[in-house]
Amino acid sequence: DSDYDYYIHINDNDRTWDWDFFCGSHTFLDYVEFLYYLKKFNYDRFLTSDTHPTRWDIKEMFAINTRLTQKVWNLLDRIGMDEIARQINTDDYMSTWRFVEENILNLK
Repeated sequence: DSDYDYYIHINDNDRTWDWDFFCGSHTFLDYVEFLYYLKKFNYDRFLTSDTHPTRWDIKEMFAINTRLTQKVWNLLDRIGMDEIARQINTDDYMSTWRFVEENILNLK
């Protein structure tokens, strides 16, 4: 009955417990891939932050979620969705990792 099609919330964890860390802080490449698929399927609605900053500054926690998400979203545009799809669909693991180093992690 909601006006919203989906409720997508972002956070991160260490895969042993849902610690509600800020997005991408432990599983950065997974987060990049997650945003890639949102973009691929033309998701342009809301993301909400499911973080629980009991030990950190709450405003900064949400600022990091927003800033990092926007930077990754823009990075996907700069790289190009077709190029990312090509990398996902290749069987050349070493070439794909080189692509990640140079284009996503900016390790040149």
